[in-house]
Amino acid sequence: NEENAYDGTKFTIQIPAVHSYIEGEISKSPMVGVFADGKVAFKNAGALIRVEAKNIPAGYNKAILTSADVNLSGEMTITKASSTLKAGAYNEANNSVAITWEAGEEVADKVFYFPVPVAKFAKLTVTLTNGTDSYLVKERENISTQRNTCYKMTSDAEEIFIETEADLFAFAERVAAGNTYNGQEVKLAADITMTKSWTPIGNSTDGITKSFRGTFDGQG
Repeated sequence: NEENAYDGTKFTIQIPAVHSYIEGEISKSPMVGVFADGKVAFKNAGALIRVEAKNIPAGYNKAILTSADVNLSGEMTITKASSTLKAGAYNEANNSVAITWEAGEEVADKVFYFPVPVAKFAKLTVTLTNGTDSYLVKERENISTQRNTCYKMTSDAEEIFIETEADLFAFAERVAAGNTYNGQEVKLAADITMTKSWTPIGNSTDGITKSFRGTFDGQG
């Protein structure tokens, strides 16, 4: 393969930015042969991020894992000495990896396995999209991955709870950034006393209206 090469000390490989979803498939991570006790065992050179997304709205067809500081696609290396998948210098163009599937007509649950390099991640974010609308599924901060290990990011995409003023402002900022929360229910879990200037949800400073398309339950 012209995209993959070995120089005697390390393999240089290309990790694709998009993978196809196959029901029941656990890994698309590069494998290495590890010798022990006269036998060879094939193991993941990198790690896996397992995401269980529930109540995915009809019409959605892509899950995206994004990193704030580590490449998730593009050129990576596996050294002969460590048999470990490592990313190169951070490049925003390679900061995500996606899994796609054929959009269905009904709400669905799916489990995704994203291949990732061995690294310390400041933040990983999972979003779902139908090409027009998108919504946040899960965020995790300060994750250190190890070779041949699976890490879980489980979320129910149906309900989000707002309990504090900070939660409300964060929710408004995500809508302003383009997250429509289509198909999701957002619940106000407590009375909130506002202490700062408030911009109504759906307004933005760039002059483009960003709409909320989920269900908001004030539980009044």
